Amino acid sequence: MSETNSRFLQLHDNDNVAVALDTLPIGTVLTFAQNEKIQLRQNIPRGHKFAVRSIEVEQPVIKYGFPIGLASNPIGVGDHVHEHNLRTALDDASWSEWTRPTFPEHQTPTNETFLGFRRLDGRVAVRNEVWIINTVACVNQTASRLAERANRELLPELKNVDGFHAFPHPFGCSQLGDDLSMTQGVLAGLVNHPHAGAVLLLGLGCENNRMAEQLARVHPDKLARIV
Repeated sequence: MSETNSRFLQLHDNDNVAVALDTLPIGTVLTFAQNEKIQLRQNIPRGHKFAVRSIEVEQPVIKYGFPIGLASNPIGVGDHVHEHNLRTALDDASWSEWTRPTFPEHQTPTNETFLGFRRLDGRVAVRNEVWIINTVACVNQTASRLAERANRELLPELKNVDGFHAFPHPFGCSQLGDDLSMTQGVLAGLVNHPHAGAVLLLGLGCENNRMAEQLARVHPDKLARIV
């Protein structure tokens, strides 16, 4: 049978792999640009990669227009590409020598726009949400219940809010050193995220991840939107 690209996605013209948007059985024929067709030689699970060009051993596997690793075995057109035939090259001295796609430093301005939300730090979001983030796992249930209740009782009346969301996690209590710093960094990344128009930051006061230390990791422009 012949398929269009509604069942797969090739992220960049230079990619030698594509991603299955649905589970694709062996023998499926897929149609690419210029009516080029390939036949899958293996079953491809949803979300997995398959080769659109032959890849020799030690040659780069290209996705997003960039190398993501090296072929550990010969990969034919239509083959499933996964950890069984793809290895990391982060420890390979030649990794930095590969030619990567180049992009112009200055793009020609256009009049194209989209509906979004410009934040104080200059970033732009496509959602305007309220995020409930807890400094410690002990208030996971509280954060989740607050989000559920807000979505049920408040959201229908708010025309400019897309939703309330909690982010449960198992960290923040009895952590020290780099372990604690990593948790604070991840949580700060959530607080700083442009989709979070406002943030409710929850804590107990007894956790190692103290509120003052967590707030110190937050972008200054975001502090005005934190409760």
